[in-house]
Amino acid sequence: MKKFKFISYLPAAVLILTLMSCSAEDGVDGQEGPQGIQGPAGADGLDGVDGQDGQDGNANVVASGWLPADWSFYDTPTKKIMRVVVNQFTQTELRNECLVMVYARQYGTSAVYSIPGPGRWSNVAYNLYFGSNSPNADGILIEIKSTENGVDLTDYQYDVARGNYFRYVIIPSNQTNRLPDLSDYEQVKAYYNLVD
Repeated sequence: MKKFKFISYLPAAVLILTLMSCSAEDGVDGQEGPQGIQGPAGADGLDGVDGQDGQDGNANVVASGWLPADWSFYDTPTKKIMRVVVNQFTQTELRNECLVMVYARQYGTSAVYSIPGPGRWSNVAYNLYFGSNSPNADGILIEIKSTENGVDLTDYQYDVARGNYFRYVIIPSNQTNRLPDLSDYEQVKAYYNLVD
């Protein structure tokens, strides 16, 4: 009986050993089956939270460095005019399509003053205007003049050796929404990321 039981298990043992000795690499791959049916679309994910609007860029804003006072355009003891050429805009664009700000840095103070205005000196007026369309008078004209009849300007009020410098910031009309206080140079500098 034991012998019969052993003989009946023998074919099962041989079959198991045969199957265990075969590997997947030994056979030839079968044909690929047909494409299955497309499954149902998954549920939409949750919408993300809207981001906060960024600050308007200043790609079109043009700013000069600090320009030394140069009164060669017009120079008398009581009135002086400095001409600043701006190549990025035509004279018509400067007049009609841009906001032009000019700032003055003057002797004996770290303050920056907006033009037009008195600057540091109560007896001096600083003005800004645009030249004509002639090639010799285009650009920005910065004027300094004594407000006291017959009193000459002093070198402290106009001389570059005394620390008189000017800077312009030109903002095209398509960039003039949500502006800082333009009379405050520090606000303008921060808003437009200007470097002294």
